[in-house]
Amino acid sequence: MYRTGDVVRWSAEGVLEFVGRSDDQVKVRGFRIELGEVESALAGHPDIAQAVVLAPPVRDAGSAKRLVAYVVPGAGAAPTAAGLREFLTGVLPEYMVPSTVVMLDALPLMPNGKVDRKALAGVESSGVEDTGYVAPRSVTEETLSGIWARVLGVERVGVDDNFFDLGGDSILSIQVVSQARAAGLRISPKDVFDRQSVRALAEHLTRVAAADRTPDAAGPEPLAPVAGPVRLTPIQEWFFGSPAGPSHRFDMSMAATLAPGTDLDALAGAVAALVAHHDALRLRFVRDEAGVWTQYVADAADSTHRYTEHTDLTHLPSGERQSEMDRRTDIARDALDLTEGPLLRALTLGLGEDGDRLVLLVHHAVVDGVSWRVLLEDLALAYGQLVSGAVVDLGPRSASFQEWASRLRSHVEAG
Repeated sequence: MYRTGDVVRWSAEGVLEFVGRSDDQVKVRGFRIELGEVESALAGHPDIAQAVVLAPPVRDAGSAKRLVAYVVPGAGAAPTAAGLREFLTGVLPEYMVPSTVVMLDALPLMPNGKVDRKALAGVESSGVEDTGYVAPRSVTEETLSGIWARVLGVERVGVDDNFFDLGGDSILSIQVVSQARAAGLRISPKDVFDRQSVRALAEHLTRVAAADRTPDAAGPEPLAPVAGPVRLTPIQEWFFGSPAGPSHRFDMSMAATLAPGTDLDALAGAVAALVAHHDALRLRFVRDEAGVWTQYVADAADSTHRYTEHTDLTHLPSGERQSEMDRRTDIARDALDLTEGPLLRALTLGLGEDGDRLVLLVHHAVVDGVSWRVLLEDLALAYGQLVSGAVVDLGPRSASFQEWASRLRSHVEAG
């Protein structure tokens, strides 16, 4: 008859049973959340008379959302935002705890007596409880506070505020790293997780301005990707000298579920930037007529390979998707070529509501277990920069693989 937003169930006896609201289920940071469950948990606090929870979008963060609780304290009660969040942590999963709590004298109502949810969103900035704001005390803290405020979509950030309590997550941490790098501050996504306040992060990071850099003890720092012949490292020489010969199908792989709203074009660009930045990912191996293997780094500018391939699997029944993912992974694994390249392949697989997947395959001749931490961190940083509209900057290049391999061989040959 008219759209109320109420969801009802029509029983066999012809009775309409109220089920909930059509706008009550939301997806935040990849988790499905019933807002009514969070509201019920808040209503269970002895100091709360009424509570409404919304999931507004985070400003300047695409489709990302965060939970905001609007509460009316009971008569004579004076609950704190920190106390309510601590209470909820004991009864709800972490991802269901609102990042912001707004205290109100009363909830705004529509003429029909229902809560005016649109009006609630407009009172967020003025109703947030002040939880002991501490202003930045240095240029570095002021820069970081400004970046956090922009990324999190809040009015201000104190130096002791917790990034994740304010609604931060892993995707937003990448944007923080990208904007910090543009401001001359060198941090990593891991730093944001390990040091969750502006104060802790400012004490840790180091500026990357060219004037502050210390030349590497191994020699001058190359400013651009290198190309040309490279001596085989001892382990590579062993690998290529084995009686069975080297195998093209000898890779290491990594799989991950992509966050909702991931920009696949930006991700493909980040993978290409990764290959351009890390010389070893462009290695090629050649066997001469005498059976001796050598290697060289291909020029980053001359690469004709497309490293990332996307496949939409949403048209397949859910029971067939895993086998198709395995099949396409095998095809990509077979495409790794020691002589012609590429030695890295990235697959993005569209699975709809199950979350898109990323599969990275790299030949073991150019990557090891330690390498993954560096590669994944750089991939996340490059992606964050591209989605923010910035130029990819993975920081200053240290000693090249070419130089490192030569020094390693000299060290081994010297006993």
